[in-house]
Amino acid sequence: HLKGTRFTQPHGLKAMQGAGRTIHAFMLDKEGGLWATTGGGVYRFIKSFLSVIGHDAGLENDYTWNVHYQSDGNLWVGVGMGGTYRIKDGDVDLFLMKDGMPDDQVTEIFESSDGRMWFGGVNGNIVTLKNGVWKRIDNLPGYRRARVLSIAEDSRGRIWVGTRSGLHALEDGRFVPY
Repeated sequence: HLKGTRFTQPHGLKAMQGAGRTIHAFMLDKEGGLWATTGGGVYRFIKSFLSVIGHDAGLENDYTWNVHYQSDGNLWVGVGMGGTYRIKDGDVDLFLMKDGMPDDQVTEIFESSDGRMWFGGVNGNIVTLKNGVWKRIDNLPGYRRARVLSIAEDSRGRIWVGTRSGLHALEDGRFVPY
């Protein structure tokens, strides 16, 4: 929760000078840390501490596109045209399209309430991961394939996918365009 806190250069953004200062995505973790993806790695701001995950931590590409801190402790980091990394307990694993990812550039990472991970790609592909099993979702009826911009879940448990072609809700095994 960032109530009353404003991060400015004196508070840490000065350290991001090599990254540009463009933030592509951000999220809050359960400890209150703010994760931000940049052209120079993934930054985590917590209290007055700033840390960075990038090339030095095992990422082949510092141009990070998105980040998700999974409830089981995995940190997922999508990088520009370099795959998606899962980081846990110091281990860094790279996942590419050939490994089950929807694309080598994953544009959205989301965890639904059932613990399923959702990955959307630049070409509109969508896959899920649960208990080590990858499942392709973008082939369900009603889906208009376009770059995935966001994935969310509503209070009824429906998954919503925002793409460049519009908004889709996953209902009864098919996508309903809105």
